[in-house]
Formats: sequence, structure tokens, C-alpha cells
Amino acid sequence: MMKTAKIGPNRTIVLPKALFKPADKIVTFCEGNTFIVKKLNQPDVTEIASRTKEKPMPLREIVKEVHRYRREKRAAK
Repeated sequence: MMKTAKIGPNRTIVLPKALFKPADKIVTFCEGNTFIVKKLNQPDVTEIASRTKEKPMPLREIVKEVHRYRREKRAAK
């Protein structure tokens, strides 16, 4: 889906309401005359934490679980 945006006062970019909510986090890329805006989809921490029964989890195990979660999300796309 392609939507247009406009440059507002003070060179701010006004994004279409249908694409983003005020609390969304984005990242931007610019190369030449191409400007890309990508929404960051951060995993819900409670969803990741609910995947284990151990309490408390060691940091190493948390990192492993986050990487596993990201691989599953990428594979599902």
C-alpha cells in the first residue's frame, strides 16, 4: 500500500493516520532520493516471559529466548 505524506512546518513529516499510531516507534533510512520509514514491532515482554516456567531466569537464558522468539516471528512472515 502506498500512501503520500507531506512536509509540514519546520520540515516535519506528516504521516497518514491510517498507517501509524502516536506511540508507534519508527526507523528511517535515506539513500539518494529514496526515504524509507519502517515501523518497529517490538515483542511484548510478557509474551516472551510466559514461555518459561523458571523464575527468575538467568540473563543468558533470557537472551536465548529472545533470539528464539525473533527467529520464530521472522519464519512466520
